[in-house]
Amino acid sequence: MTIKLETLMKKYPGHKVKYEPQETCRACGGTGEHKNGYGEITLCICTCVDFPQIGGLFGDFVKKELNELRNRSE
Repeated sequence: MTIKLETLMKKYPGHKVKYEPQETCRACGGTGEHKNGYGEITLCICTCVDFPQIGGLFGDFVKKELNELRNRSE
């Protein structure tokens, strides 16, 4: 277990952190954390799901949904 993975497991005990952050993840860039739509730092999904590029796919979906919500409220 790497220091990075161990640190994320301790920082986010309520999540099932099982995987090393993906270095090519578009959401976190390999840090294991990213800034969500509210400006909060949160755990990246790439540390919990073993699926290449999951962070980017998830991030694209969230951006699309947020844009739709923003457009409805204007």
